[in-house]
Amino acid sequence: MRRFLPTLTALHAFDAAVRYLSFSRAAEDLGVTPSGISRQVRNLEEFLGLTLFERAGPRVVLTEAGRNYYEQISHLLDRVEEVSIDAVRGRTTKGLLRIALPPTIGLRWGSQELSRFHRAHPDLLFEVSTCANSADPTALDVDAAVLRGAGNWAGCRVDPIIAENLIVVGAPSRLPAEGYLSQADLAGQVLLQNASRPSLWLHWLRSAQVDYRGVIVGPRFDLTESIIQAAIAGMGLAVLPDLHVRSEIAAGRLRQAFAQSCSAGESYCLCIPEARQSRQSVQILRHWVLTELRRQRQQDTPPRA
Repeated sequence: MRRFLPTLTALHAFDAAVRYLSFSRAAEDLGVTPSGISRQVRNLEEFLGLTLFERAGPRVVLTEAGRNYYEQISHLLDRVEEVSIDAVRGRTTKGLLRIALPPTIGLRWGSQELSRFHRAHPDLLFEVSTCANSADPTALDVDAAVLRGAGNWAGCRVDPIIAENLIVVGAPSRLPAEGYLSQADLAGQVLLQNASRPSLWLHWLRSAQVDYRGVIVGPRFDLTESIIQAAIAGMGLAVLPDLHVRSEIAAGRLRQAFAQSCSAGESYCLCIPEARQSRQSVQILRHWVLTELRRQRQQDTPPRA
């Protein structure tokens, strides 16, 4: 018996028209003419016996029938695309390892570590996405996430992997040719602010026992990466996790402004939702991360005399 299926060309045109709510923009996206999109949508409407769009000059509006149909068909089109991509590359995303990282830790730590992980396990396919540090790992639809916190994520197996250590850094142009700034020098400095973590300066001043009585004020940035770039440009001093600026310090683009450092009281943790921890790919990732970081700590620890 012949299947009751519209043509894929008509569905493709309908999908683009819904996403843009414009036949002209849909046509630009698909590389066809607006009349071609209109014709394919009309063919689909005639096939289904439904009105999918109301036309109002150049504007088109989804009807209720069109909205209902798109809600049902869109995830099927996504699945067809996924299966087609799998066929082209000769492997499936069924066993894909999904990892989430906040933007800065992803750029500053994750890219290097995941490159090493890929070299160690080249046959393990993984996908990396960006998430907020405040995200709930169990709600992200991922197998693992690296987040900063005290380690109290409910419904997860949590392994602290890197303790967060805070230092003050600045561009060499803002610092003495040798040595560190004195406490008195701090009063004349621009103090770059982290809008998402506004207490960092106060935390460092108290923990480092720096007697500073001035106002903590300066340009505010909502991303740590933006603060790093502003510090490199010489805009001011910044309190940052040392993990994020190791390469800049090694290259001489930033220097530590004061000798004091302090713990932020939090760690970067590998968070694995309990429902995902039995997966083989997840176990491979966790074992590699813990083993690799243990090896790195041993290399960084000087031998006892």
